[in-house]
Amino acid sequence: MFKNKVFVISIISFLFIACSNSPDSKLVLIEDDTLKSILTNKELNVTWTNELEGNVLSQNISDFDFLAQGIRPTLNLQRAKGELKEPVYPEIQNFASLDFRNIPLSLRQFLDDFGSALCSQESYACEKYFDSSYVFSYVFFCKDVENRSIKKFDSYIVGRPFFLEETIRVPIRLYHGKTYSDIFVCLKNNPSEYKVYNIYFIKAEE
Repeated sequence: MFKNKVFVISIISFLFIACSNSPDSKLVLIEDDTLKSILTNKELNVTWTNELEGNVLSQNISDFDFLAQGIRPTLNLQRAKGELKEPVYPEIQNFASLDFRNIPLSLRQFLDDFGSALCSQESYACEKYFDSSYVFSYVFFCKDVENRSIKKFDSYIVGRPFFLEETIRVPIRLYHGKTYSDIFVCLKNNPSEYKVYNIYFIKAEE
């Protein structure tokens, strides 16, 4: 019985509302109140902050000479690019720098050939690189190698040369087995023909 009364009341309420909206009633739309215009007005009234580093998206940051190929540039690297004034070269602690800028190509080639000869299995392979008046220095060096029980040198690293007035001193690290020895090679500073006049051990790894 109660449910029937609720149903009747609902029907009457619906008819009352329907009748109140006469045919003359109209929904008034204001042109300026469309969704697009509302959003536009809101954008105009918003106070935006100043753009931070706005050139990041438009600026080409792919030209990084100091990056290896395959490394993706980042914003921090872009800042670093402007701060780096010259390349940074590696250095072996307690040995030498590996910076070979401004070192003549002919000297580099000579030292590379000499290092390869030191690691050669051929007897007295380095003799041709010595000044004929100082071959005895090479003989003493070979004797020193024997006294140190070094069977052979496996590989080498040439450090940055020291240029004096008439001579060039070159640090070379020679690897043998699980250890290494550092030597100095002394050349006469004659670009037309480099020749070694002295070679000696600096120290061995402790």
